[in-house]
Parts: sequence; structure tokens; C-alpha cells
Amino acid sequence: MAVTFELFWLFALCAILSFAHGGLLPNNRLHARASSDDSFVTTYLSTINDGILVKDGQQTFCSVIPINSKYAFVAASCFETKGNKENNNMNYEVYLSGPGYKTPTLIDVTSIQLHKDYDENTFANNIGILTIDNSNSTSEYFIGGPPSEWATLSYIEHSLTEDLTAWNTPIQNAGTSVSTSQCAGASSLYKANEASLLCNSVDRKSYYNTSCETPLKFVVGSSGGMEAVVSLYSYSAIAGTPADGFCNSKNTILSYYTNLCDYVQWAEDLLSITIGVRHANIGVTSVPSSVVMTNPSSSATNDGSYIYSLYESDTAKLGSDNGSTPTKSSNSPTKSSNSPRKSSHDDNSGDDGNDSCNGGDTLTVTVTHTLNSCKCD
Repeated sequence: MAVTFELFWLFALCAILSFAHGGLLPNNRLHARASSDDSFVTTYLSTINDGILVKDGQQTFCSVIPINSKYAFVAASCFETKGNKENNNMNYEVYLSGPGYKTPTLIDVTSIQLHKDYDENTFANNIGILTIDNSNSTSEYFIGGPPSEWATLSYIEHSLTEDLTAWNTPIQNAGTSVSTSQCAGASSLYKANEASLLCNSVDRKSYYNTSCETPLKFVVGSSGGMEAVVSLYSYSAIAGTPADGFCNSKNTILSYYTNLCDYVQWAEDLLSITIGVRHANIGVTSVPSSVVMTNPSSSATNDGSYIYSLYESDTAKLGSDNGSTPTKSSNSPTKSSNSPRKSSHDDNSGDDGNDSCNGGDTLTVTVTHTLNSCKCD
């Protein structure tokens, strides 16, 4: 009887400790802001929808942030035209990640609309919208309110394995201490639009060339048990001699992120939809007014800095595969039922512009002017 009594209290004590640490309440534990990176990743994977732009079957640097099952935010600098001529043989797709996806889900891109005031020289209003066919999604979609509302900001890298069959574990970084004056001194666009851009020097080693530093892709705000994507990578600046751009740089690389909530109203007006905006400790509420950045009169390269926008794959833009590479997986991605669509948009691979359409559906791309290629040379 004594042994039975002791076992009873032993099991009771284990149950109490498990409850205290969230073992019996996994949802509460997952949605609480944790101090460890592992807990953050678990929370992130259970709440955040994001994706990667794929061009002709190759993973690019561009993250996409879905705003509902049909549309997603993307940086306008992910696309370009060559002169006034467009290329008809590019195939754009998106791999999506989120609470509803156990494996990478491949979705077709059917149109691209870039902000009418996007400037490829200064990267002002570096935002666009992808139309995707994700009608089977049951996820809840929302964009985070202004970064200043959130208790914690985390800079995120989320990428696919090299064979595009599984997601690498998200990389989280709280960022570094960078002064406003340092950020403003390296970028006149930031100086004129501090409320619309985040600036930080956080980066990671390239998967393919360890002498190269690459920015992280977007920013997640966390507060009061909630998380939401608040900002998307736009461009980087290097004050002083740039060496080889992101590679072997002897100077601090500052990266700038577009605050997405500033463009919710623009997207709503353009698409005739309503977008949920999650504010810290308030939940989903009204959206802020639309913002158009103040565009510096001079080009970005006149700041005394070297401006880059990294949006291609690490392989294409950061040298040969002489560093560590992502872990490969044998899992198969889930493919949407729609057949891939061909893009009418040009790439930046250095072709001669004489490509002809290879047939199939064309991708409608709305642009207002010629866009530059990646300035990583």
C-alpha cells in the first residue's frame, strides 16, 4: 500500500510539472513568446505563412508574404525588364510554408503587379503583389502593424533545401544595435523615410560561399503571445569601399526592410479586397493609411554608399559552391493541380534578350518603367 501511495504522488508531481512547462497545453506553449531559438521556431512554424519565389525551377532570394489565399506581397526588385522588351520564357512559381502545409507546396504565379511609384535607382516603394492560386488553403492571413508596436523584432531567414523538397529550419536573429544616424548616412532613402523602413546589419553566411554575407529575408514582430510578419527585405548599403559587394566586404553591410503595413491600403485599393492587420496585443483591426515614400532627388549611388538588392539565388549571385550547402531531403513537395504558367517577364541571367515564347499561358506583369537587375556585380 505504501508503494502504491508513493507511486500515486510521483505521477501527480510529474503531471503538475508537465502542466507548468506547457506539456499538457501545447497550444498555449506554442503561441507564447519563448526565449529560446528552438521555441521561437516552433511558434513561427505554427503561426506564420510565408514562401519563396522560384524562377524556372530555381530558388531565388525573394520571400513572399501571403495576404490571403490569392495574393502575396513581394519585393518589386525581384523582377526586371530589359529596356522596354520583355522576355516570354520565364516560369515563376511560389513554394508556400505555413501551419497548413506539412511539405513545401508549389503554387503557380499568374500575375505580378508592381507599385506604380517603385524606383529602381533608390528602391523607394519596393513592393509588388503576386497573384497566386492557393484556393485550397485554410490558413488565417494577416500582416503585422508597424514594427514600433511590437515588443520583439526577429529577423528571419527561411529557405528551401537545395533540392526544393523540404524547408530548412528558420534562422532567427534579434538583430544588432545600429544607430539611426549610421543607417541614414548610408541611405538617403532611409533618411527621408525612417518610419517606413527598418535598418539593421544582421546577416548570415551564404550557403554557397562562406566569404559572402547575405541579409535575412523578412522581419517578424512578437508581442503578448502573437506574431506577425511586419517587414520585407528591400536593399542593402555598404558605406566605403565595397570590395566584392556582399562578399569579402571590409565594411558594415546595412540592410533595409520595407514596412508592409504602409502598403496594405494600397493593396486593398488595387485588388478590391480587405486585408487583416494584426496589431500588438489588439488583434486584427483597421489598416493604416496608404504610404508613398519620399523619393530622394539623387540616385542611391550618390549617397557615398554602394547600394545592392540581392534577390537571386546564392549560387547565381554569390560565387561558386565552395561553402556549406543546405541539407538535402528525400521528401517530395506537394504540387498544386495547376500546370506551370510561362512568364512574360525578363530575368537577370545575362541573356541576349532574343528569347522567344515557348508556348503555354503567359504571365501578366504590370510595370511602369524599366527595372534594374541585381547590383551585385
